[in-house]
Amino acid sequence: MNHLESNSGSDLASLDWLLTHHGAKKRTREMVVAALPLPPGSTVADIAAGPCLWTELIASKVGSAGKVVALDIDLGHLAFGHEKFKRTIHFPNVQIVAADFQHLPITDSSVDAVFFSNGFAYASDPDLALIEQKRVVRPGGAVIGRHWNNTLTIYHPVPPDLLLEVQLGVAKSLLLDSTGKPFNNYFGQRLYGLFKKIGFERITAETHAVQLTYPLAPEARAFLQAKAQWMQEKARPYMSKSSARRWRDLFEPTSSSRVLDREDFYFCTVEVQVVGIV
Repeated sequence: MNHLESNSGSDLASLDWLLTHHGAKKRTREMVVAALPLPPGSTVADIAAGPCLWTELIASKVGSAGKVVALDIDLGHLAFGHEKFKRTIHFPNVQIVAADFQHLPITDSSVDAVFFSNGFAYASDPDLALIEQKRVVRPGGAVIGRHWNNTLTIYHPVPPDLLLEVQLGVAKSLLLDSTGKPFNNYFGQRLYGLFKKIGFERITAETHAVQLTYPLAPEARAFLQAKAQWMQEKARPYMSKSSARRWRDLFEPTSSSRVLDREDFYFCTVEVQVVGIV
């Protein structure tokens, strides 16, 4: 199993993880983008775009008359996106920019929409990040925030007592983390309140269930395996040894008890999307 550690030292931010994550959820993400309030011809800033995986979906949505500016601080991720778009003639409307999402190099009121997925977890100042996004959107345009919320993650048929013990251990580990690096595994539940705080008056909020069932596609299997390992690594100091063994046995590829191979396997996690009109 892969250790989920990025080049910058942030969990769940490595290129391999982002590609696996996107592959597992691509169908859901395609449906999400199809429903976004982004008419053809729109100019969209994809903030904290990483390797530009959402960018490609958004560029298809706005069409050749539109434009997508993909911004991220990680040069390695942006290089991956640049190479991908360089190899195709289908996305001439994508511009890739290295930038800190808390200080956007974008003129006031110059884009029709901002899309910001899973970035608030890493923001040292979430208020400033959202204020910046609001600043660059034209009146009547949309700021679209989307974020995971791992307060609820279901792995069935993992026994509930074991799953809750692992989830509690993860929460304790993150709460007591001493690295000083911002990371909020539960930011989705704060998203609506943040939009209210920053002064958006027209706000819509939705919670989407991301579900994966047997038989699992290779990308989904890799995603679930890696996520389970990350949870185990975080929770280990706060679990009993017997619980750690039980969890490991349920996800070990050679184990006869492996839940990912069961026909009744069911995974669900929730993601929150908030849209604020400027």
